[in-house]
Amino acid sequence: MRVGDTGIPHKLYYRIGEVAEIAEVKPHVLRYWETEFGFLSPQKNEGNQ
Repeated sequence: MRVGDTGIPHKLYYRIGEVAEIAEVKPHVLRYWETEFGFLSPQKNEGNQ
């Protein structure tokens, strides 16, 4: 996997744990933000991931 200038891997989709690591927050914080801010609505697969 290639890593860009920002140090973030080039991927089409990221798991919530990967995003939490990049953003340096806990996954539950990202889930909370999803509920509070309507514009944060990531695409999810059939497994709700």
